[in-house]
Amino acid sequence: MTKRYLNLLPQQYRFDIKKYAAVKILIAICIANFLLLIFLYAIDRYNQVKLESVKREKANKIEQMTKLNASFAQYEMEKKNMETTINQLNVSENLYTSLFNTKHSAFINIIRTLKLITDGIQIQNITYSEGTVHIAATAQNTKKFYQFYKQIENTEYIKDKKFSNLTKLQDNTFSFNLIITFRGLDG
Repeated sequence: MTKRYLNLLPQQYRFDIKKYAAVKILIAICIANFLLLIFLYAIDRYNQVKLESVKREKANKIEQMTKLNASFAQYEMEKKNMETTINQLNVSENLYTSLFNTKHSAFINIIRTLKLITDGIQIQNITYSEGTVHIAATAQNTKKFYQFYKQIENTEYIKDKKFSNLTKLQDNTFSFNLIITFRGLDG
């Protein structure tokens, strides 16, 4: 036979192990849930801080790339302007190269002839043919004529020069004819 104890306490004051265990388990579950919520909140907060940091980094990189893109756009315009200038210079170079690659260039020889004309010399007629210029001109006085003559004498790109018909006119000016033969552009 087993011993039984007689419990004289009223039912409401008696210790109920089932209720005690249920309350302890409920408290443990609440504490575990509370700790789990704190843990999840901490992880979530950590992820938010990390994402904000990544977001700031990305925003800084986007800003830097935007600045670089703007500066590249400026250089792109400068590049296009330089390419246009280079193309124009290439066209000019081709033109001048074609002029200088000929034996005689009427354009260059006429420009050289006109540069020789000094103050006091008036051209009456000028003709050009194959590197030779025929000039009919007048000089205000003999001094102007000799200055012109000396300038032609000292010009290195003239191969040959011939003065003829130096005559004094009624208005005290001097008329003369001149034939200038230029050296070729290659010589």
